[in-house]
Amino acid sequence: MNTKEVIITVVNRIPRGRVASYGQIAQVVTALLDKHISAQLVGRQLSGMDESERGQLPRRRVVNRKGEITTLKLGEKWLRQIQLLEDENIAVVDNQVDMRTHQIEQEVISFSSQMT
Repeated sequence: MNTKEVIITVVNRIPRGRVASYGQIAQVVTALLDKHISAQLVGRQLSGMDESERGQLPRRRVVNRKGEITTLKLGEKWLRQIQLLEDENIAVVDNQVDMRTHQIEQEVISFSSQMT
């Protein structure tokens, strides 16, 4: 699997009602591919996906390490992300998710490197 495919696989493991940070995803991908992947690269890969890829991915469940919604500058897409998170009972206050309440445990999104 290439970097993008592994990122997609990891993001798809984030369950409804939970969020993960770009950094968490980067740590899992780094371990699986045995090469350093940055949180910024995860963000670029996710934002660079075409509409068909985005539609099948719970991209809304990925926030920055502070729980902030990083699509703020995208206008309507930002509002849509907040709506989708709130539909999953994830409260968004001042464009931020409470990570203590909603952040997924690292082990849940990790999986054996045998899957790659």
